[in-house]
Amino acid sequence: MSTKSSMLLALYHNRSRSLRKVRGVKKIHSFVWIHRVNAASPVTFPGNHLLGWLGALWVLSLTAGCGTFPAVAIPPMATTAATPSTVPFNPIGDIANHAIRRPMTPSAAEAKTSFSTIVPAKGVLSHPSPQKPFQFPLLQVGNKGSAVLRLQELLAEQGYLPLTWSAKTRVSNTLVAQIQAINQAPTGSWLWTATWPVALKGLWQPGVYTVVTKGAVMTFESAHGLQTDGIAGPQVWSTLLQSRLRSQHSPWPYAYVYVSEGQPEQLTLWSDGQVALHTLANTGIPQAPTALGTWLVYLRYKSQTMSGTLPDGQTYQDPGVPWVNYFNGGDAVHGFPRAAYGFPQSLGCVELPIPQAAKAWNYIHYGTLVTVAP
Repeated sequence: MSTKSSMLLALYHNRSRSLRKVRGVKKIHSFVWIHRVNAASPVTFPGNHLLGWLGALWVLSLTAGCGTFPAVAIPPMATTAATPSTVPFNPIGDIANHAIRRPMTPSAAEAKTSFSTIVPAKGVLSHPSPQKPFQFPLLQVGNKGSAVLRLQELLAEQGYLPLTWSAKTRVSNTLVAQIQAINQAPTGSWLWTATWPVALKGLWQPGVYTVVTKGAVMTFESAHGLQTDGIAGPQVWSTLLQSRLRSQHSPWPYAYVYVSEGQPEQLTLWSDGQVALHTLANTGIPQAPTALGTWLVYLRYKSQTMSGTLPDGQTYQDPGVPWVNYFNGGDAVHGFPRAAYGFPQSLGCVELPIPQAAKAWNYIHYGTLVTVAP
């Protein structure tokens, strides 16, 4: 072995006795420098390669676990929504520079990514927050607010009110959009369809569940085979929205009945804003007067046997009373044969000549308003 080789090996062995394990640097791939020496051939270190061999032996001491090197503190990685690009780890270059490189700054696309926009990998179940099903409001006379207004708008669009409604902002004809509009009714304008009487106009209030709205709900319920109670519950809402999506319309024109107890007593029936019937009528006698006010037709018979007790205590039974429309308790608009009409003769009902009663029957429906005025 040459003098240079002996000096180099002595230097290496003397240094190795004071070397310790590398602290703070983990998972560094071992660098192994293998050089097979022929026993017959001396090992030579050309002068221009001496520094290279010294560097190789120093790296070998590190990878063998016996070298000393300042511990490198690795800063914690910040959690990001997307995995940023990183520089490939070079164990030799980075150690020689006494540093471990941090990840590069995320690209613009990566920086925009957030946890809320991450899409789960295929096959991974996501767990969205549970949503409560929509609860349709239960509306009846006396209620007011946005839901009532939206109910009125839908009824008007389908011809169940004596007014038309034009939306300022059109609601999309989808179930989701229609449901959303219940909580926040769109704005628009109302217009009376024709020359309806002042008595009817005075009963109307947008956003308030009055007798007009109840009557429209009852007519709608009758047209769709629902219970005619005039209450807008889940079934009414569901059917009403489906009818709106299908662009369905009321099968009957809007009707209104006005009874005047002035002399002579008369009944006037409006249909679709026009007078369809004007006839003499009879109302209740003083002992059994017809109640004043506005009521709703809630029960109908083409023919019925009527019975009861007269003011003098005698009982009566009248079979085959035709075209009966009950609007307030036992009071009804119906046909009845009399010698004359135009003054009080009944026990509370509104009696019409039979031909006029038959005509009125074709216009009156469940929910039709009947106003009895002095």
